[in-house]
Amino acid sequence: MEKDSKVVGVSAAMLSGTGLIGLQKKYPERIFDVGIAEGHAVTCSAGMATEGLKPYVAIYSTFLQRALDHIIHDVAIQKLPVRFMLDRAGLVGADGPTHQGVYDLTYLRMIPGMTIMVPRDGAELRMMIDFSYHYESGPIAVRYPRGNTVLTEQNEIPPIEMGRAHLLQDGADIVLLAVGVMVEKAIQTANILEQEGFSVAIVNAFEPSAWRVCNDSKLAASSFKSTCVKFAAPCSSVFVRLSVKSIRFCSVLVLELNDSEFERT
Repeated sequence: MEKDSKVVGVSAAMLSGTGLIGLQKKYPERIFDVGIAEGHAVTCSAGMATEGLKPYVAIYSTFLQRALDHIIHDVAIQKLPVRFMLDRAGLVGADGPTHQGVYDLTYLRMIPGMTIMVPRDGAELRMMIDFSYHYESGPIAVRYPRGNTVLTEQNEIPPIEMGRAHLLQDGADIVLLAVGVMVEKAIQTANILEQEGFSVAIVNAFEPSAWRVCNDSKLAASSFKSTCVKFAAPCSSVFVRLSVKSIRFCSVLVLELNDSEFERT
């Protein structure tokens, strides 16, 4: 915000929780709190985008779903470059069931022209925020969890490229597909499987470039424990891509969040 006066922040009674409160003190004329009115926050940001501003909408994942219609009609159809920062995506622990951010990947994926990014750690989050700043082709969303992440040096992470997944390691027997904080779980799982004699590939993100590592002889294991695949979240992307690519896979194992886990967490 210091380098570009066109950058503005918008939230809906969540300045403190999203971290915008500090920026409001420094840039009071460029940070807007519309109150508990998520739809208005989105439509207001759409108007700002039409005037050449660079709006960032910072709202908890679970509450952004209240503004779904506004995202579709006021932002996506017009292909406006509104940046959505989805705080508390995934399981939120002590915040309780009403704050579980497990639906955003489902409802955002169905929106035409919506780009979704899911950082695996803080370093990748910073890179994705920078990517979103330069992205002007339409709406873009970054979902990130509550709490801390593993410590990774930014120079160890490949550059963010549109439509390109990160192949963290190749393997001949099993492909582990994961996004966000589940990438580290996939790495830990791969270490265990390799001790059992399996050759394991790990893919971060679900883009067309990821499917070249899948073939008939591999088991594709998809990990989405931070989202609700029961409602056709990114899990459907796995099956659609495999079908489109005519990959006759041996089997697919999906690790999902079920109803009992959702109620208990």
